[in-house]
Amino acid sequence: MLLLAASALAATMATASLDAPVPTVADLDLLPESGAWPCALTLEVDGMGAITDVKVAPGCPSGLVETARTLGQAWKWEPSAAPHAEEMEVVFKALNADEPEPKAESTPRRLVYLLRPMDLLAALPPKADGTPAYTFTGKLPSPKLPKAAVTAGVTAGTCLVRLGFAADGTVAKARALRCVDALAEASLAATKKLKLDLAKGEAPPVELDLPVRFEPAPVR
Repeated sequence: MLLLAASALAATMATASLDAPVPTVADLDLLPESGAWPCALTLEVDGMGAITDVKVAPGCPSGLVETARTLGQAWKWEPSAAPHAEEMEVVFKALNADEPEPKAESTPRRLVYLLRPMDLLAALPPKADGTPAYTFTGKLPSPKLPKAAVTAGVTAGTCLVRLGFAADGTVAKARALRCVDALAEASLAATKKLKLDLAKGEAPPVELDLPVRFEPAPVR
C-alpha cells in the first residue's frame, strides 16, 4: 500500500512544473525573525492545469500570506480529465544579512525560499547618454539549472543576488537575497567572475541587486 501511494505521488508531481519567481514581500517590516516559517497551501487546479485559487492555511506569518499565495499561483500542471486540488508547503527561511546560504532542502511538495531583511536599493538613474548607470564586461551569467532544483519540480527560475564590489569593479561579495534555495548556490557561483565596466577613475557602487535567470533546459 505504501509503495502504491509513493508511486501515485511521484506520478502526480511529474505533471507539475514551476518557473520559480523572485519572492516579493509587500512590507519588509513584516518579515518574521530569523528561522524557518512554513505556510501550507491548497492549490485549486482546473482541467487545463492552471491555478484558479490558492488557499493559505492559518499559521502562516501575516506578513507573508500574500507572498505565499503569489508563489503558489506560479505552479502549472499538465491538462487532466477534471479539476483537482493539490496540497503544497512553502517554507520561508528568513536569514540575517550576512548569514551564509543554507544547503537546499526543497522537495516537490515543499519549496524553501530564502529571504533577507535587506533594504531594497533605489534604482540608479541612467547616464547622460541614456545608457545604464552600470554595465558588466562580457556576458551576464546564464547558469544551468541545478539538479536539486529539477528534483524539486523547478523547470526555470530567477534568483535575486546582492553584489558588493571591490574598487576595480570585481565582485567582492554576494548574497542570495530572494529565491528558492535550490537556485542560491548556483546563482552566487555564476556572479563570481563578473566585473563592472568602469571608466578610468570611476568608483563602483557599494552594492547592486542582480537577477540571475535560469532558463528552461532545451527540449531534445
